[in-house]
Amino acid sequence: MKNNLNLPIIFPATCHTDHVGPNSTFVAIHGYRENGVDYIPVALKKGATTIVVQTNTVLSEGVKNLISRTKASLAFVKDTRKALADLSAQALDFPAHKLKIIGITGTKGKTTTTFLVNHILKEAEYKTAHLSSIDNTIAGKSEDSTLTSPPADYIQVFLHQCVKEKVDYVIMEVAAHALELHRTRGIEFDGVIFTNFEKEHLEFFNDIDDYFNAKLRIFEHVKQDAPVLINSDNQWCKKTKVTYPFVKQFGLDNQKYDYTALVDVCWEHRISFTYPEKNHNYRLLCPHLIGRFNAYNILASIALTRELGISVETIAAALYSFAGLPGRQEKYELPNKATCYIDFAHTPKSYDALLSTLRLLTDNLIVVFGHGGERDPKKRPLLGAVASHYADHIILTSDNPRSENPKNIIEDIASGIPKNNHNIITTELNRSQAIKKAYDLSAQNSIIAILGKGQEEYQIIGNKKIHYSDKEIIKTL
Repeated sequence: MKNNLNLPIIFPATCHTDHVGPNSTFVAIHGYRENGVDYIPVALKKGATTIVVQTNTVLSEGVKNLISRTKASLAFVKDTRKALADLSAQALDFPAHKLKIIGITGTKGKTTTTFLVNHILKEAEYKTAHLSSIDNTIAGKSEDSTLTSPPADYIQVFLHQCVKEKVDYVIMEVAAHALELHRTRGIEFDGVIFTNFEKEHLEFFNDIDDYFNAKLRIFEHVKQDAPVLINSDNQWCKKTKVTYPFVKQFGLDNQKYDYTALVDVCWEHRISFTYPEKNHNYRLLCPHLIGRFNAYNILASIALTRELGISVETIAAALYSFAGLPGRQEKYELPNKATCYIDFAHTPKSYDALLSTLRLLTDNLIVVFGHGGERDPKKRPLLGAVASHYADHIILTSDNPRSENPKNIIEDIASGIPKNNHNIITTELNRSQAIKKAYDLSAQNSIIAILGKGQEEYQIIGNKKIHYSDKEIIKTL
């Protein structure tokens, strides 16, 4: 686990008692699993001097007496999530106003695009920081991330540290949840990329339109005249052009867009394409990424950084030196000369994008996967259907089952696999053993795809988070 940022443990305003200390403001948010009001006594014991609650909150006499005895202030607000963002920013002198911040949203590709943009800007000799689902970094120092977009209190503390470190650009993954829950409130972006959009997170949003509208809120955070790039090969993203005519379009093999690229190779262990600009065709090569889906991520990064004034020559050098990122097509050569790819893919379209690419590289494709518990169950049979379309062998296993029975999750997945393909299925609930079984099925030139967890170093079983890493298991083979 990386933890080198040295951010302060005590926040001036926070929603989590881990970050409460003397003179902290504790914002009691009623979450989806727990109610912050229940933690007010803990916050007061740790030194909180102000308690913030929702207007309609009814406090017990015991809690009111405790607030009175500790002489803490009690404030009622209409929206505690908005209050958390506002109070955190105010206490730290509005750090977002002192930084250039790039926001990257979309259903897939946010992490890879964030790392690409960060790498290009570093190659251009800017001091950078990023917030991502893999890690959070400031000028080369990093700590592991637990959420795509962390709570507002953490974001503001992170940005405050960026100001202190004199960072030039912060690149931030922006999840729909972050926009919906006001985690990015008060932040104005100096550039935005909308990578793509597909059905996802329906365990949180009412329907796909609700999810899409949450994504669109990022446009409310864009500075005037800041570049906004949308993937117009994606029909959902293309809709934004109607409502937001200022956006610029990118897409592959389409000269009508503001930015395009003509793909030469996107699967043979590298991506290379021709990038036309001002009557000149540039040949660009990214040796450590594969797949047409990554060609979109690369093009998005090119478009945004060109809008920021980075030269094509600098971009080309950065793409060539880009080493990839953990848990995204992370490649391992195995002792028996098979190849393994660990990937975070967990939607039908991301399965299709990756497995269709890997299918071209081998005559023996082995796919190991499960699905997270308490996550949209309608996806499960779809994942099974896609995997069975490409795989020679499927090993169904546990992912993060949470409160669900992993056997039931596997049955849901298997229901989408045609019965005439059930002979290719092996079930192994123990994920470590599932990977070892995949290795036993492999031989020289086989490819093993281990999907769903990517860089994660844990499994969530019930309400416990236990240490687990696909990468560590692979390294023992």
